[in-house]
Amino acid sequence: MKSYLPLLGLIIFLNSCAQPNPIALDFLPPSESQAVIKSLTGSVFVLRSEQWIPMEAGSLIGAPDILRVTEGAECEVQIGMKITVLIGSNSLVSWPELRNDPDKTLVKTDLIAGSLAINSVGITEKDSIFLSTGNTRVRIKESQFSASKKGETTRVNLKKGDLQILSPQGDLVLSQSGGALILEGQTPVPLAYEKTDEALVQRMESTEFTDWSQVKVVKFTLKTNPTDAQIFFSGRMLARGTYSSLIKVGSSMEYTVSKPGFSSQSITVNSQVNETIQVDLLPAPLESGVGEILPGDDSLATLESELTKERTRLQQLDKERFDLAGQLEDAAIQTKNLEILLDKSKKDKLALEEEMKKSESQRKAQADALNENLRRSEAQRKNLSDALSAKMKELQQTLDDNQ
Repeated sequence: MKSYLPLLGLIIFLNSCAQPNPIALDFLPPSESQAVIKSLTGSVFVLRSEQWIPMEAGSLIGAPDILRVTEGAECEVQIGMKITVLIGSNSLVSWPELRNDPDKTLVKTDLIAGSLAINSVGITEKDSIFLSTGNTRVRIKESQFSASKKGETTRVNLKKGDLQILSPQGDLVLSQSGGALILEGQTPVPLAYEKTDEALVQRMESTEFTDWSQVKVVKFTLKTNPTDAQIFFSGRMLARGTYSSLIKVGSSMEYTVSKPGFSSQSITVNSQVNETIQVDLLPAPLESGVGEILPGDDSLATLESELTKERTRLQQLDKERFDLAGQLEDAAIQTKNLEILLDKSKKDKLALEEEMKKSESQRKAQADALNENLRRSEAQRKNLSDALSAKMKELQQTLDDNQ
């Protein structure tokens, strides 16, 4: 019996390779302390262990992650089955606390900078859900609202539901279609509803909560050429250039890609596995009537002449760009050489200063030795002089005695 086990394992392996797994292989359902990046467009990163890690649809985040949404990007995060957060361009958001227990949801979202929209459903009195903008906290109940923060100023716009703004300087309750201005260190000021970040709220309204433990999902990515073409779903714009999302296996999704001057294209997606689709738009054909080139019309010759001029201009620009690149490269080389020479000069200067210090020490030592020799010579001369004087006195005394 044991001899058949390797063969059985091989058959199972080949069968698994032959039929693609409909579940995204890189997606794991979130734990009670994790949230899911449901969709994104552009570049989104998470700070972990002092490193910015790129995110994608299906990535899991939790406390104390810091999410950075770059210029032109957006990111949709689902927290349990009660909260959806749509984060706008140029934003920093973190989650110091995130817990989805069966009987209680505990979530604290910090808006560090930028903008976001939140949709919360099924909130109970046991739940503790807050948005923090510094020292001020916004207690979230069942509601739809947006918030944008710049520096020490935060603007909150409530479209639906109720919010309670808690500040050390005083509290404020917002009802449906109300707004508030939050200045750090001051009492929140009630304002009329303003359509700030209205696009975020509208996109958030159409999102659906997904029970990750009950459905199979795959990751779908749509890319466009040109890279700034708009991507639409159900008549609303999702993104420009690229859009990535988790979708249910077998669900039919229709997207439209368009850009002025190009023919729009619609595609229907029914993904069974992780899939990336690129849509290449073609230039739109010339419309009849105004601008139409007729036989015998000199417009064609004029157009060709203009195109030739444009090509010549572009070629000249390319040449200038190439020359400029060469000049920049030469300048970089010269700068590097100058840095090398400067570094060598610094080292030579230090060596010379050190040598001068040594020479000065040697000169001082030699001067001290010479002075010492002179002092000794002077002492010897004095001793000899004194001895000579004494000897002469002695001889004189002898002469005097002999006389």
